[in-house]
Amino acid sequence: MTDKIWMTCLVAQLESGSIDRSEFENEVNGQSEAGCPATVTASTRLTDDVRALSFLFKSAHPPEVNLRSREIVSVIYGFGDASGTGLGATFTCGPGFNYRIGVWGSDDSDQSSN
Repeated sequence: MTDKIWMTCLVAQLESGSIDRSEFENEVNGQSEAGCPATVTASTRLTDDVRALSFLFKSAHPPEVNLRSREIVSVIYGFGDASGTGLGATFTCGPGFNYRIGVWGSDDSDQSSN
C-alpha cells in the first residue's frame, strides 16, 4: 500500500480510537519496528501453511456450511419417588411442569418400586 493510503488508515484508526496518539506517532515516525530483526528465517511449515491458506481463500465467495444438526437431544430435570404403595414424578419440560401421581395396583404389589 502506498504511504498516502497507509497514512489515511492510521488517521482513521486514530479518529476511531482503535489506536492512541503515541501509537499513531510511532507509526508516522517509523519507530513501530524498532528492535525488529532485519531478516527472519521461514518456519519449516511455511509451505504447508501457505498451501492451506491458498485452499481456504481460492473461492470467490465463502463456502456454505450446513449448521443444522441431524439429531435433537433433550435434557430434562426431574425427580421421582416410588416408595410404599404410591408413586410420583415431576419433570420440568418447556414452560411448566409435567407430573405423574398414582398408586401401585394389586397386580404390582409383589414388584419392587425400584
